[in-house]
Amino acid sequence: MGAYDWAFEFDGKTAKAMETGDMQALQDFQKLGAVARMAHPSHDHYLPLLYAAGAVDAKEAPRFFNANYQSASISMRSAVWS
Repeated sequence: MGAYDWAFEFDGKTAKAMETGDMQALQDFQKLGAVARMAHPSHDHYLPLLYAAGAVDAKEAPRFFNANYQSASISMRSAVWS
C-alpha cells in the first residue's frame, strides 16, 4: 500500500517549496487547508522544518533522503542543505 493521497500531496508540495527556496510557502503551509490539517493536526512536528530552512543560505540546495512513508500517512522525508 502506498501513501494516502493527502500525505503524498502535502509531502510533494513541501518538498517543492524546499527545493525552490520558497520560504513563504513553507511558512504558509496551513493555506493547503484539509491536506495540511490531515498531515499535521498539531504543528509540533512541522515547526522544526521552518527553523532549519530559515537557517539555510539561499545558495544551498536541499538533498533529500529517507523519502518513504510510515503507516501510509507519515512522510519520513529528511533533508540536508549543502
